[in-house]
Amino acid sequence: GHAVPRRAFSHSMPPMRPVLAVALVAGSASAVAASKIPLKKSSLGSANEAPLGLSNPPSWPASVLLFEDSDTDIQAKIDAVYATNGGYDPVNNGQFVDSRYALMFKPGTYTVDVPVGYYTQVLGLGDSPDDVVFSGPKGVYCETGSPDFATGSLNNFWRSAENFRSEAIEPWWSGVTGMLWAVSQASPIRRVHVATQMLLYEYVGGDAACFASGGFMANTKVDGQVASGSQQQWYTRNRSVKV
Repeated sequence: GHAVPRRAFSHSMPPMRPVLAVALVAGSASAVAASKIPLKKSSLGSANEAPLGLSNPPSWPASVLLFEDSDTDIQAKIDAVYATNGGYDPVNNGQFVDSRYALMFKPGTYTVDVPVGYYTQVLGLGDSPDDVVFSGPKGVYCETGSPDFATGSLNNFWRSAENFRSEAIEPWWSGVTGMLWAVSQASPIRRVHVATQMLLYEYVGGDAACFASGGFMANTKVDGQVASGSQQQWYTRNRSVKV
């Protein structure tokens, strides 16, 4: 067959607004009520107006956290989310919790590290991925769900990340550095610019790297290499990577 052309990410691509997909499961009653009101074209008004009596910007539920780079409590809030929805102490922590979160970042540069657990969405709010930069050692990342390699990341479902630039340089193991995204199904990553390497699996010691099985990446540029390691399957489209 013919080779499929690879289209690199660039600022010339039309802006794609991030889609809030996870946290609004726990949305407010006002949002539910608003969804039942029929919209008329004449009632929509301008972008700065608040149609139908709703606030603009919206009054987000507690499950939606909106950050700007001047905030001083970002890391504490992120760590609190991850304590209930992520990590492997206990193994696959948060897999069956009721909490849902969206972590939204306004344009700027963030030195925090953002671990992504179950039922969590991380998204930058810029027109370009380069408008929201994570310059911390780990940046946005997803670790294995179990240190036992046979289980590893095989249960790392239901999370996503999009629309930011990662400058992660964390040495995860044996000098292997970059953005870590050790997941399985239902954990997409899209419209991300990784300035270093991207790791689709994790090794935490012992006989083998932790198993991982499945993932999706789209509209993404990786300046370094993508290391698949023990990742068993992966689907990508519209990406530019170094091979």
